[in-house]
Amino acid sequence: MGQKSHLRLPALASWRTASPPTLDEARRALGGRTRSDGREGAGATVDEPRRGRSPGVVLCAAAGEVDVWIGEGLIARVAQVELDEPAELFRAVAADIRRYWALREGDRVRVDGALGTLREQCRYGALVERDEAPGKVVAVGFRRLEPARGA
Repeated sequence: MGQKSHLRLPALASWRTASPPTLDEARRALGGRTRSDGREGAGATVDEPRRGRSPGVVLCAAAGEVDVWIGEGLIARVAQVELDEPAELFRAVAADIRRYWALREGDRVRVDGALGTLREQCRYGALVERDEAPGKVVAVGFRRLEPARGA
């Protein structure tokens, strides 16, 4: 279970005060366009160099890499993990992860109460075209997305 690296999820809200990122910059900050392999939302244990074995939840597993959420905005990127049920601490984020990966590109979604269309699904979030600004795309973390019910 070799540890590759720790990654901090991007603070996309900070872009609101700077010039808007390009689509390529937003896509890169969200980990790149991908589909997870079906392990997302599972409880996971990773070997941490400083802390030993740490619990977490699989955020994305693709291209031979597994990104495991191990704390608010912090992930461990590993080659493999031991899977189990998510620990109580991670059940809410595991549900958000499963909800996110159940979505498909082209689906109608809700972001902070506003409706839009999921244009690209990435490792940590998505590019969404919001209805009130056709043709404009926003980068959204996976926890802020939900299916648009009845839309």
